[in-house]
Amino acid sequence: MNKSKLTLILIAALLLLVGVTAVMASDPPTYTNAYPWNGRNGADSWNCTIEGDDDPRNDFQETGWIHWVFSTKGRSTDAYLIMNGDRYEAGDPLNANVWHFYTPFSDIETLTATAYLNAPAGPGFGLVISDYCPAQFESLDVSKTAVTSFTREH
Repeated sequence: MNKSKLTLILIAALLLLVGVTAVMASDPPTYTNAYPWNGRNGADSWNCTIEGDDDPRNDFQETGWIHWVFSTKGRSTDAYLIMNGDRYEAGDPLNANVWHFYTPFSDIETLTATAYLNAPAGPGFGLVISDYCPAQFESLDVSKTAVTSFTREH
């Protein structure tokens, strides 16, 4: 094998290795099937109920939460949500025909959100807020001491 062929093979192998390394260290996938929130659906869904110890909303008690639901997920097998520029991965349950996302609370009046799916959504799709709760603060206990008296003369 002559020197120029060997050099070309080594360069090709090096480029392949660099390409594989670049793919392995890449950012999370991005999807083109984008479905923005309309700014209304679920905006009146204030609810601070947590369903138990395994409820994903437990992770957001200090910040408050927004529980998003995207239905119908169609043939998609992966999804994420961009809310106010931050990315959130889909949460449990993953086996239903909807995607669930849990995010920190943000002002409902000004937030923006878009769901991205790796395949087109099914019929009747939509991104809605299932429920939300601002940050939970310790309750304020107030007590009052009053000394009263009553005198009646006849």
